[in-house]
Amino acid sequence: MASSEQPIETTFLIVGAGPAGASLACFLASHGQTGIMISSDSGTTRVPKAHITNPSALECLRDIGLEEEAKSSATPGDCMQHYRWGHDMAGVEYARIHSWGHLPRQKGAYESASPCRHVDLPQTLLEPIMVQRATAQGWTVRFHAEYQSFERESPSSRVISTIRDTLTGHTFRVSSKYLLGCDGARSQVMRQLAIPLIK
Repeated sequence: MASSEQPIETTFLIVGAGPAGASLACFLASHGQTGIMISSDSGTTRVPKAHITNPSALECLRDIGLEEEAKSSATPGDCMQHYRWGHDMAGVEYARIHSWGHLPRQKGAYESASPCRHVDLPQTLLEPIMVQRATAQGWTVRFHAEYQSFERESPSSRVISTIRDTLTGHTFRVSSKYLLGCDGARSQVMRQLAIPLIK
């Protein structure tokens, strides 16, 4: 049951505080925009998940002033020059090929395509950098906040989203001009909009 309390007012409501949601908040903040970002998780991810950060991603982080901080937390790309197949970590090696632009005949093309280089930066390190930047620039971030559904009377009206605090069970509403679904492949926002995702 939705709360009878007045909705919290904001311009932007971002559902999801992973790389997509957190980077979106940072990009909006770089243009002076603030809002609320929610996640049903208890905090930023505790498992590495994706970890290869490519030059295009670093160019984007450069645009919002986070490239150097990200690089200082990353392992340089020179430490991941090959894919290796082996019996185990220290055992017999079966095969090895160059990776991430280290193949000699491709290296020049990679280096001329971007001023940035591949780095190894797992989500456990990247997410906190972006969430911290977003909050420092005025965003409100709420974890343990599960998006449930939205209502909108007309295309020109505000979006009223229902959110449940998973710690207390309390349900509250957020009124926003924009609702942005950055909640992954099982997105509840996408599901409600009946937008199919290709597997």
